[in-house]
Amino acid sequence: MKSKAVSTIVNENQGLSVEQVRVIELLLAGQSQAAAAREVGIAAETVSRWMSGDAVFVATLNRQRLELWQRSKARLWQLTETALNTVEDIMTSRGVSDAVKLRAALAVLGACEKAPGGATEPADVRSGWAMVEMLRFP
Repeated sequence: MKSKAVSTIVNENQGLSVEQVRVIELLLAGQSQAAAAREVGIAAETVSRWMSGDAVFVATLNRQRLELWQRSKARLWQLTETALNTVEDIMTSRGVSDAVKLRAALAVLGACEKAPGGATEPADVRSGWAMVEMLRFP
């Protein structure tokens, strides 16, 4: 079953190849660049080249990661009260080890992580690369 992120990639097709769309799908699903390349039947170097030289590919990947994160975050917010009540019960219960309480506290803090970064427009990706090149070779 295709995710909403995948259908968005296909719908906004900005000149991406079928292979590029599939690699983005696989990266969003948590696969490594090498594993995604292998599954699509292309060289890992091709994905690396896209990641460092194809602004449309990078911007689309970044935009899809951000959209996926936003959808996931929205779902998590719906569970917030229940989760916090559960964690509070664990953290304040007698007979619960300090290690379990610590893991519960860390889980709460980890849920506060920031959104994924990266430019979501090809022109912004290119500008970032140009800035890196200027700093690299003064």
